[in-house]
Amino acid sequence: MAKSYRRWLLGGPAAFSNDPARAAARFALTRELPLEVLIRNVRGASRPLGRDANAEIVEAVWHHHVERDIRAHDAPNWLFDFLAGFGVRIAADLLAVEGGTASLFWLQTRRGAAPSLTQLGMLQRLFLLKARDSDFEDVGLTILDLGKPIEGGGRVVKPYAIGDLPMPSEDDARAMLQTFADAHALLVAENFAKTRAEHRAKQRRPSKGQDDLFA
Repeated sequence: MAKSYRRWLLGGPAAFSNDPARAAARFALTRELPLEVLIRNVRGASRPLGRDANAEIVEAVWHHHVERDIRAHDAPNWLFDFLAGFGVRIAADLLAVEGGTASLFWLQTRRGAAPSLTQLGMLQRLFLLKARDSDFEDVGLTILDLGKPIEGGGRVVKPYAIGDLPMPSEDDARAMLQTFADAHALLVAENFAKTRAEHRAKQRRPSKGQDDLFA
């Protein structure tokens, strides 16, 4: 685990981000804006390599929820405080209300290196653990899996509600987090940066005796 974590820390920045599509998902879900406007805005906010992917995601969410009366709100942004100095960020993309029922929505947007169904079940378990002590205890969690492409363009939308995926027990989930926390502690002990951002900043620092022209 420590080797995999180190390799991730050393990795370069992503070629593009799905953040523009995530930000537009609530408007696609509720159809507050015309589809062509959403796609134009998403493509304009995306890096060149991510324009088509983000447009596909928004269009898939739009068509999947046709003729449904849904209201969308901001979702909570939680930090699962597992150990001192170590936390797991748990953030849904939006909170949707339909027919008096509320559910947090999280978009799985990766086509390559996508999480497995077991890993998605782990995410649902983490949500449940955190929601238990919050105002969202009775709120559902729906994962929209958009990882499968359609031949000729587009994405398949597979919704997974609580109970649709195999979930680890609370004890197993905590054991998995402990494994990750142990790997994290090993790298910190090696004076490795705690995050990729910290690691890159550390790599950019000038060596002793070397002037920084931009200081």
